[in-house]
Amino acid sequence: MSIMCLPSLFCTCIDMMSFSLKLNNEKKYKLACNENQIEFQIKENMGSKYRILMTAKKGKFDFYPDSLTIIVPYKYEVYNMMCIYKKKEIYEHQTIEEGKTLICFFSMGGDFGAPIPDLSQIFIILPSGFIKCDERPFVTDSIRVSLK
Repeated sequence: MSIMCLPSLFCTCIDMMSFSLKLNNEKKYKLACNENQIEFQIKENMGSKYRILMTAKKGKFDFYPDSLTIIVPYKYEVYNMMCIYKKKEIYEHQTIEEGKTLICFFSMGGDFGAPIPDLSQIFIILPSGFIKCDERPFVTDSIRVSLK
């Protein structure tokens, strides 16, 4: 009976593991606007689930969830997007305070039979005004995220 429990315990542990991805070839990506500074990190949870962590390191920034645009490889799509701030899901504009972190969760998948994205795949976060400082976009160029 204990042998039957080991596979389920192993699967549970694997699902909780996460790996950092590279943003423009960096593990952490820092953006600055006037005196404000944001740090980006993206983590993968085994396969097709991702977390974007945006931390206000210095100052504050404004986040607009409806403007966050992610371009994924051919045959894939983004689904189950959810953004959390202070343990609450947010749906509209939110000011992120210094020292606080906003987390956006999403999944990337394809049609039945499409493979799980492999390490050669990338996705791109467009400079769509999803984070702003003093009414100006923080991100002014595409952020390239590689899965390796």
